[in-house]
Parts: sequence; structure tokens; C-alpha cells
Amino acid sequence: MPPYKYDPTEYKLHEVKLERDLERFQRAVDEDPRDAAEVQGPALGDVYGTMTDWFKDLWNYMKEDSADLQQISNCLCLCFDNVRSTKYYAHPDVFSDGVYPCRITDANGRVIYDDWEGIRHHLAWMYRELSVVAAHQSVGDWDEIRWEIERLGLQEEVKALIRPKEELERGLPAAETSKSRYPPKFWDGHWDEAMVKAAIRTYGFYNGEGFDEDEEGEDDVEDDE
Repeated sequence: MPPYKYDPTEYKLHEVKLERDLERFQRAVDEDPRDAAEVQGPALGDVYGTMTDWFKDLWNYMKEDSADLQQISNCLCLCFDNVRSTKYYAHPDVFSDGVYPCRITDANGRVIYDDWEGIRHHLAWMYRELSVVAAHQSVGDWDEIRWEIERLGLQEEVKALIRPKEELERGLPAAETSKSRYPPKFWDGHWDEAMVKAAIRTYGFYNGEGFDEDEEGEDDVEDDE
């Protein structure tokens, strides 16, 4: 029997983990529904901590040529569904005011994303990355992922995490890194030229310009001019 190889998209494994954390959170709420900050806050942090740990694995997996991008979207959708469940149980102040850490590094230890935000923001960033990767690798996957983003109501948040086309065409600012005084807004400094081009196409779609599937054809037209 071959040795076990961890699969970040092993849906059932992570579903069980999230269900366990959600049950603990529900018990914390039942014990004292009024003690929002001291009881619900840490318990909710455990739920979201499981998610953000998973995000790191999913991000690294999506960079592989053989990555199943639609399955990654399914995993993020599972997280989104669990966020909605916590909203149902949580004290409104805990859910709306809570910010949580999410740190993603690549295989070489380079910091890709390191921020304190609401869990919905972290999810939107992951979907931004996934949509740009899909725009670069597979138009079919991109269309399915775009539909999922719209279904979840994350379209505006994902769009806000993509630089405007004019900025992308000028190139990413080298100074905007995790070591800057203020954390980057976009966390896109890891993109190579191909990813920047895919981001331009993705931004164009969200800005009502359509999605150009024939990028090479567009370049040829510009050269002829």
C-alpha cells in the first residue's frame, strides 16, 4: 500500500474538523449567550483558525499544474457555509467586530498573505487568488468559479481586491511587501507576469468590460496597429 499523501481538497476530512469546532462554539454560546467577548470570541476564533490553516494548504495546492480548481472552490464554499452558521449562533458584536489572523506562506517560506481581518475578507482574498489562477489556466474553471463567487455574494469584495487595470498595466509596486510599515491592501506582490495579465482580464470582467478569452489575439491586434 502506498504511503498516505495529504490532499488539501480532501473535503470530508476538513468538514469533520469544522463540524467539531462549530459544535464547540455552539456549546460555548449555550453556556452563556450573553458573555460574548470572553466565551464566544475565543470559540469562534477556533472555528476560523481551522479555516485559515486550511487556506494556506489550499493556496499552495492551487499553484500546482494538476490542481482541481473547482474542488478548491467547493472547499472555500464549505468554509463560507460554516461562516453563515456561526453568524446564526454568534452574538452580533462578536460576529461583526471580530478580526482574525490569516498567514499564508509558499513552499519556500515566503510570506504571501499575512493580515488581521474579518473571515469574510480572508475568504474573498482566497477567491480572488483562485479566480485569477483560473483565468490564467482554464477559462472553463474560471466561469464556474465566477458563478460561485456571485452566488455567495462576494463579487464586490473580490473585485475590490484586484488593482485597477491601469495600475496592473504599470506593474506591481515593489515596495508593497509584508515588511512595509502598513500591511499591503492587495497582497499581490507574488504574482508573475502571467498572473498580472490574468488579473487584468479578471478585473475587466468585473468592471463590465467582458472577459477576453483570446489574449494572444488581442496582442496581435495591438501589434498590427
